[in-house]
Amino acid sequence: MYNKTIKAPQNAKYLSDFIKELPSNCLFGKGLTGCGGTTLELTCERHSIIAMPFKNLVINKEQQIKDVLGVYEGVSQNDIKDYAKNHKGKIKICTTYDSLPRTIDALEQVGVNAFTDCFLLVDEYHCLFKDYSFRNKAILNLLEVTKRFKKVCFMSATPIEGEFIMNELKQYEIVNVEWQNVKEVTIVPTQTNKVRNEVVKIIKDHLEGKAFGNAHIFVNS
Repeated sequence: MYNKTIKAPQNAKYLSDFIKELPSNCLFGKGLTGCGGTTLELTCERHSIIAMPFKNLVINKEQQIKDVLGVYEGVSQNDIKDYAKNHKGKIKICTTYDSLPRTIDALEQVGVNAFTDCFLLVDEYHCLFKDYSFRNKAILNLLEVTKRFKKVCFMSATPIEGEFIMNELKQYEIVNVEWQNVKEVTIVPTQTNKVRNEVVKIIKDHLEGKAFGNAHIFVNS
């Protein structure tokens, strides 16, 4: 494992300002939230599968970008096969971690070898660490599947120290983006008599796409 740094130009706001596509076979620290990492992959000229931790993230991208198929509970194998057979242009599929294996199976049934034909982006890959204890089966299945892809990228804006990187990911190089105009983190204090309700509201806003970025919530005991 070794580190590589990509330096963003002075006035760059989005990854698309200075790279055409995401790097392959690495742990990609994009450095900033909202810098267009998943959008870059969903609009570049190659077949792409984006694995996301939560259903609402998938739905959000499906609604934002034309011709993207979202795969989650309720979306059938036939839906995936119909999309792959009838879609014109590059295949662009967003799926939950849990639905990645069946997405690959459906594509294979219509003659698409996802492992060689598609670029796999595992988005918000820090969730693999923090969710492992209660989503063990889904994460183990995902990690097993990712090893078979010719090109894969694990992306997150959350820094992860080397000692905490999972053994299954230690063979990948670390590529970090260094931004020139980084803003300081803004801490927003909230006073409330209904702590639970306030925390639930913040979490729901992020899960439903009404607020963006990673929410770090500290509650006074």
